[in-house]
Amino acid sequence: METVGKTALGKVRLKNFFMVVRFFAFSAVIFVALLFIFKTELFPFIVHRGLFLSLLAAITIFSVIFYAFIAPRTTKKSTLYINNIAWAAFLAAIIYSTGGIWSPWSIVLIFPIITTAFDLEAAAAVAIGIILIAFIGILTIFEYIGGVTGALSLGFFHIFYLGIYTFYINRIIRETLLQKYEKEETKRKYGELLEIDRAKSDFIAITSHQLRTPLTEVKWALSSIEEKQKLSAEAHSNIEKSKASIDRLVNIVNKMLVAPSLERPEAIFKKEAVYVKKLIEEIAEELAGFAKGKNVEVALVPLQSDLAIRADREKIKIALGNIIDNAIRYSPGKRVTVSSRKEGNEAIITVEDTGMGISPQDKDRIFTKFFRGKNAALLEPNETGIGLFISKTIVDKHGGTISFVSTLDQGTTFTVSLPIT
Repeated sequence: METVGKTALGKVRLKNFFMVVRFFAFSAVIFVALLFIFKTELFPFIVHRGLFLSLLAAITIFSVIFYAFIAPRTTKKSTLYINNIAWAAFLAAIIYSTGGIWSPWSIVLIFPIITTAFDLEAAAAVAIGIILIAFIGILTIFEYIGGVTGALSLGFFHIFYLGIYTFYINRIIRETLLQKYEKEETKRKYGELLEIDRAKSDFIAITSHQLRTPLTEVKWALSSIEEKQKLSAEAHSNIEKSKASIDRLVNIVNKMLVAPSLERPEAIFKKEAVYVKKLIEEIAEELAGFAKGKNVEVALVPLQSDLAIRADREKIKIALGNIIDNAIRYSPGKRVTVSSRKEGNEAIITVEDTGMGISPQDKDRIFTKFFRGKNAALLEPNETGIGLFISKTIVDKHGGTISFVSTLDQGTTFTVSLPIT
């Protein structure tokens, strides 16, 4: 977007530059015409004086009519094309009236080619170049027939020069148009990818939302059966396993539901004062059964009781919950320690485990959506790899930071820093 904007601005500036050049060229024409009328002796190099004055008068009248009445009332390129052909013919005729191919003003023939290229397109610049080359060729033939020594070689030189210059301008404009097309095509494809990604996110959100309710109902029904019916130990064990599986599915669905909503620019965060200690104790209580099943001891020491942050309570709970959940999940039979403290204007929350750790090759991708390290995938093959991505996204949107240090087979410590109220 930014590059396309700069390119467009550059083209506008170039067009403005050539408009200024035309204005001064038109002013110069009027000045030369007046000077020629009153100080003819200053123009000894003019061969055809009557033709020269007629040309100056004709281009002046044409330009006044064109810019005052024709150009403001149309946006057609053909109108600009006529204007550029008129100026090319005028300059070519001026060359003829001021000494033919020997005229020192031959260099000005490049201006119609340049202005045509920027006003119209590469093909139009080539057309103007061909017209001027044809004129030089005809002029060369007449002067050579008239016996002007060196007319043929000089004429060929001018033709070669204009041909090379026209080819060069044509290549520049073609490359410019190609780059513009490629940028527009890239922008279009990027827009299509955004639409596809949005549709995918909407599909995941809708599907996840539709799955969550029936899963909750199934769990409620199993709990009801377990409470009201006398079950054998085996049946009771099967129901507990089913409930654990449902909890795992609900957890996955919740993560899949949260992730797309967080990535949208319009995601809403309802911030309020949240006491860190109370929030962590609430998370630990909800994960107590899961920790027990993993034979993990969760220690909450020390937790500063009066430490409060300004945050969206539900979202920051998800972020911290995912980190603590991961610590428990990948430290079976070990210990997880959660602590909080105040440093300056920030609340620092650390979650330290003594589990498997993170391998060095996985550290740069640990917060990437759907990424799972090899060791983690072997221990918990059914996880999504989206939890830490969600945690980092939430913490970032709260103006905080999340980092970690880890040693393979020794453990990992995650540190979350959040602004206090």
